[in-house]
Amino acid sequence: MEIMYSDDVQISNLTLMNSPSWNVHPVYSSNVVVQGLTILAPVTSPNTDGINPDSCTNTRIEDCYIVSGDDCVAVKSGWDEYGIKFGMPTKQLVIRRLTYISPFSAVIALAREMSGGIEDVRAKTSQALIPSQLLGSKPPSDEETMSKTYT
Repeated sequence: MEIMYSDDVQISNLTLMNSPSWNVHPVYSSNVVVQGLTILAPVTSPNTDGINPDSCTNTRIEDCYIVSGDDCVAVKSGWDEYGIKFGMPTKQLVIRRLTYISPFSAVIALAREMSGGIEDVRAKTSQALIPSQLLGSKPPSDEETMSKTYT
């Protein structure tokens, strides 16, 4: 599910199962609420991220249950030169009251695709079940910067 260039979006009370790729991807949007989702992806399938806020402002992800073969939440903000040129950070992101299962990846990842920067990201009161790592970071490419990253 990809939501692009949108304001005042709420995605709530859905069950998403067996997606072949990212489950929820709000991009270039503001005032996004993702609440009460159940995301069930096979833990042996790669690239099945749960929720990937990408270049969004004022996003709240809460009260979700995520099982993933990749990152449960991957914070993104553009990719390579395009992301640098577009220059739209993900900022004012709150992640709270989530339950995660991700045996092989991070439950919350500061993803490789973050050329636009990441600012004011807060995660609290979440529970990881069988994680390999609670918070992960994938190193940026040469073109990308983490200078605006705060966690």
